[in-house]
Amino acid sequence: MVGYEPGQGSRAALGSLILAVNEDGELRYVGEVGSGLTDRTIRQLKAELDRNALAQAPVANPPPIKGAVRSEPALVVRVEFCAWT
Repeated sequence: MVGYEPGQGSRAALGSLILAVNEDGELRYVGEVGSGLTDRTIRQLKAELDRNALAQAPVANPPPIKGAVRSEPALVVRVEFCAWT
C-alpha cells in the first residue's frame, strides 16, 4: 500500500487503498481497492498510513487522485481480484 483516497459518507475516513507493485526494484501504481474492509480495519489502516504519510508519492507513476494521502510503503496486502482492469 502506498496511500489511500478519502471516501464519502459513512466511509469518509478512508474510501480506498492505493496499491503498487514492485517491478525491478521500482514501485509502480496498479490501482485501488476499497471493498471488503471492516470499520475496525479501516481505522487501523488509516492510523498506520497517516503515521507514515509522505509529501511525495513513493511510486514512479503516481495517479492523479484528488485528496490522496501518500504513505511510506511499509504495509503489504493480499488482494483477490478477477482481472486487471
